[in-house]
This record gives sequence, C-alpha cells and structure tokens, in this order.
Amino acid sequence: MFRETFQGQKYAKIAQERNCSEGYVRSNASELWKILSEALGEEVSKTNVQLILERAKFYNSSSAIGKSAIGRDYVTVNNVNICPQNSQPSQATPQTEQTPKPHIDLGDAPEIFSFFDRTPQLTTLETWILQQNTRLIAILGISGIGKTTLSLQLIEQIKHNFNYIIYRSLRFSPTLETTLTNLLQIFAPKTETPQNIETQLSQLLNYLRQHRCLIILDDVHTLFSSKQLAGQYQTGYENYHLFFQLITQVNHQSCLIVNTWEKPREVVQLKKENNAIHCLLLEGLGEAAKEILREQDLLDEDCWQTLIEQYQGNPLWLELTANLIKELFAGRVSEFLQCDTLILSESLQAQLDQQFQRLTSQ
Repeated sequence: MFRETFQGQKYAKIAQERNCSEGYVRSNASELWKILSEALGEEVSKTNVQLILERAKFYNSSSAIGKSAIGRDYVTVNNVNICPQNSQPSQATPQTEQTPKPHIDLGDAPEIFSFFDRTPQLTTLETWILQQNTRLIAILGISGIGKTTLSLQLIEQIKHNFNYIIYRSLRFSPTLETTLTNLLQIFAPKTETPQNIETQLSQLLNYLRQHRCLIILDDVHTLFSSKQLAGQYQTGYENYHLFFQLITQVNHQSCLIVNTWEKPREVVQLKKENNAIHCLLLEGLGEAAKEILREQDLLDEDCWQTLIEQYQGNPLWLELTANLIKELFAGRVSEFLQCDTLILSESLQAQLDQQFQRLTSQ
C-alpha cells in the first residue's frame, strides 16, 4: 500500500490490481497515514507523503523507489526505518522544520464515514484553488448528491496549504452580520466585533489578505426565496450579494466555497467578467455508486447498474433505497426492480418534497 501510493497510484487502480474494493483500500490507507502521522509527528496523507519524507530526509529524490522495503512491523525508505514498532530513540537527531498546522474550525460539519470516488472533481477543485488562485467556487447539485462530503474530503487533501480552514452551514438562514461576526471571532476571539457591516467586511477581507484561508459555506440555498426564480435572495439577506461580489473582486490569497442547490445570481453575472470564479455541477456517482450497494450487502450485483441509473447515482437516494430493499426484499435487487413503479422510501420522499416546495408554480 505504501509503495504504490508513494508512487502516486490512485486508490481505484490499487483496488483493481489487488482485486478488492476501493473502500477496503481507502480504509487501510487511512490506517497507514495514521501510523505515519504518529511516527513523524505531523499529519501525513496520500497527497503530502513524498513532501514530508523529503523534508525529513527519509527520502532521497535521486534514489529509486525500488530501494524501499515493506515488512510486517516496519516500513523503510532507502534503508531508513520510518515506523518501527520497537524502535529506540536515535542519538542527536537533527531537528527538521515542521509545517505549521492550519487552524481548522469545522463547526457543526457532519462526520464522514464513507467517501466514494470523486477523483476528477477533487482534482478539478484542487487545480482551481492551488494553481489558479480561484477566490469563489460554487459547488452545485441536488440534495444528497454529495456536496458537503466532497467539500470535507477536499479539506483533507489540501489543508496543509492554508493557515485557516473554516466550515459553516447556513441551514438556519443566518443574516450576513451573524455570519461575519462568527467568522471574525475565529481570527480574533478576544477582540470585540464591530457592529457596522461595512467594517466587518473590511476586517474579514484584511484577514483573507494576511492569511491564506479556505472558507466553506454550506446550504447557501436557504438564503434564497422559495417559489421564485433561482438565486433570488429573501428579504433581509440581500447583503450576501455584496459579500460574494467583494470576495471575487478584492485582491486576497484565500478561497470561499459555497455549496447550494441553486446558483447565486451574482455568480452568473460575475463569471462572465471574472476568472476568479468557478462553478462545479456535481452529478451522480456512476460506477462508484456500486460501493454503496456493496456496503449495504445487497444481492444480485448484475442488477445494480439498473438500480443506480433509476436513482441517478445520487448517493443519499441509493443509500435510502438500499435500506428499503434490505427491509422489504431481503436485499434482493432483482425482486425490487420487478415492481411496476419506482418506489420511494418515506425518507426519500421527504428529501424530494423539500426541493419540490421551492419550485415556481409554472
């Protein structure tokens, strides 16, 4: 596992070559990074392992990876033990410069128990943020498609590139003043927050210039009016338009990600004249959705693709439907698909009702 990930091999490819599931590979990889993190005293992941070992002088870039060795209780690179179980402390080990750990405040972010392959989307987001210095990204998609999960997984991949990482959900429709106050208290918890919204915006933009920050605002669609054209703000929330506009137009080194069912109107308008904005439309999982059905221990694998297509590869929809199949059909997908009409569980109906209620009458 270490050798192949060290060489940049994707989890999906490793799973294919080892004839196992990608979820199994990810689970073992997670344990590996945990072991290495404890041994090296800093956070290690698939994306930064080479950099960390180079900096720690464990890895000689001029040497072939073939000199690496993997044993039951140890891992060595160029004949150096990285994580021996019974290693003795070395004598006069030179201190290596540690990468400053980012300040991470995820607030009420949900815990991720499973993540299914979104490699192309993660690569796109990483390129926009780290290489193109995008200031505002809108991740769009229907409820349950995985916007929140993708955002939180992205944090794991690129967190060492930032000083501050902040996640906040707007599910209870806070005013802009409330949101700005919350954000400012993270940067200066002992400083009294100004009441004037112009001053709040100015202070936040100063922090975004001084530090490299990644801010994720989830459930932004709650700010918009129901039964109106998409992206129209409710009364009292129009100031968010100014906030998003300033994020894109003022010079700084940070990035704001907004997750929403509906595209904010200013994103449509500003994108025509501003390269600092990108939109990512998140669609169904496709082949990767089979891992959801596999985790649910469903039967009749030859029918899974039909089930995935019927529920558009939506991770939440498939998970809720898989539970229904287990409960009513003992996990037999073929029997479920013989039903004359598409079956929606009560939980899935409630999810869809939330979105239908937002539609205009025409």
